[in-house]
Amino acid sequence: MEHCWNSRTKALSLLLILAMLAGMASAVGASSEQASSGISKLVIGTTESMTNIEMSLNNYVLKNYLMMFTNEGFIEYDENGSVLPRLAAEWETSDSKQWTVHLVPNASWHDGVPFTSKDVKFTIEYMKENKIPFGESAWDLVSSIETPDDHTVVINLNNPDSGLFGRRSVVPFTIPEHIFKDFDSPKDLNDPAKLFTGTGPYVFDSYDQSAGIIRFKANDEYWGGKPAIGELEIKFYKNHDTLMMAFQKGDVDVPFIYAEGVSYYYVPKLLQNSEIEILSYDSRGIKNVLYFNCDRPPFNDKRFREAISYAIDYDELVNLMTAGYGYTPNAGMVLKGMPYYIETRRLSQDINRSKNMLDSIGFKDIDGDGFREADDGKQFHPELLIINDVESSRSSELINNYLHEIGLESRIKAVDEATFWQIVEDEKSYDMNLCGAGFWTTFNYRGYYTSVVDYRRFGWANVHDPVYLSLVDQIGSAPDEQTKENLIKDLQNYYADNLTQIPLYAMDYIQPYNKKYEGYVPNPVWGIMSRETFMGLHEAE
Repeated sequence: MEHCWNSRTKALSLLLILAMLAGMASAVGASSEQASSGISKLVIGTTESMTNIEMSLNNYVLKNYLMMFTNEGFIEYDENGSVLPRLAAEWETSDSKQWTVHLVPNASWHDGVPFTSKDVKFTIEYMKENKIPFGESAWDLVSSIETPDDHTVVINLNNPDSGLFGRRSVVPFTIPEHIFKDFDSPKDLNDPAKLFTGTGPYVFDSYDQSAGIIRFKANDEYWGGKPAIGELEIKFYKNHDTLMMAFQKGDVDVPFIYAEGVSYYYVPKLLQNSEIEILSYDSRGIKNVLYFNCDRPPFNDKRFREAISYAIDYDELVNLMTAGYGYTPNAGMVLKGMPYYIETRRLSQDINRSKNMLDSIGFKDIDGDGFREADDGKQFHPELLIINDVESSRSSELINNYLHEIGLESRIKAVDEATFWQIVEDEKSYDMNLCGAGFWTTFNYRGYYTSVVDYRRFGWANVHDPVYLSLVDQIGSAPDEQTKENLIKDLQNYYADNLTQIPLYAMDYIQPYNKKYEGYVPNPVWGIMSRETFMGLHEAE
């Protein structure tokens, strides 16, 4: 595949281009709860296809749209990653085991039925009983729920959890008891109008599967105020290239790529379009991570993983994949600015050290072809699994080159997104995989990337090590903040020492938009699809 931006001149040029983005961020300003003027319709383009999907709560994509537009949870995050109250107005605990939650008093479902504590109790029990994939681990923490009045919920946990309300997954969304009680299984409820009945700022309008369009209309009775945008029209595109072409032609007002932002690859062309503005903001996540299948030899050997860590040219990755606009996290994964961050060792390239380590564990070039055989003398072709998109293709080629330089005849396997997740999360039939660790991975499950490392959750690194699992469980049941802090420091040292995954580079999200509207406010989970955007977007002055 042809490499782009592969010269020092181009990298430096792009540095200057992307440096402009931070200044552009100020143009989008902060929003107000009520817009100065309304927008009749916002057209959003995305690659998160809902074509031929199961229309139920078991579907990952559907739940994302549900949580963005229609169904709210206890809390949300602001653009700095701090917790914001949503349906939970206040909460308190004396022992981190029993939590009392005070709900907003004026929320109602889209059909006019009041939202009460009984809906919360029903939601948690229904999700737990039906093992809904999102948040099941958080709901399993709950031993019982009490509803002393319509706007108070008492949640009793199996074990203390001081960080419960730092995680959105405690109650990520709520569902109405009066609708779902008639369906024993969520698979039996496939009417989108009922599935999308929530308390949020938007109401489901229509879904045209053949056209790839789903529409939502403003909830004029929304308890948080009337939204500024009358209608949201989401158009689905096959890949990033077709989406960005449609955006530049004006077919969509804003492209939206969940938990990613737009690749820097598109930025130079976007800047040539006078109708387009660009916002950049802190993603509070890691853009690209090399995950090992830590339950498969030889990737279960930390010496082998460490050898690979010394093969990678981190500076080149940052320069070529972020044009110098990103940085390499430390081996401990946790980013500066996160609570309980500690300095762990810096990741750096050392080719000779990498080769010597491989020699020492028996990976040598026996037949003289320039590539190492496995320690049993057999041919060894480690496979790197990626999603077939522009960024993954370019970064995987670089990694492949690094591995070839130390004598590992690695190969790239590019698949579509659905196949990628099936292999990684369901089959666990990969050697290495390449994907990010977005902000949500810092708070989901036990926080601090545990959901994507621990095999008992999503397990992208498929770690079964009892030492790690015990550490995760202890974090989940930490009785106080001091204990939790010490455990999270131990977790960072574990990541740095064991390298179950290697953080390659972090960078700001890049979000272009048509400049006819302004007032986009991002948050690190949903990007510009935030309530602040819905309430404050307005025509540019």
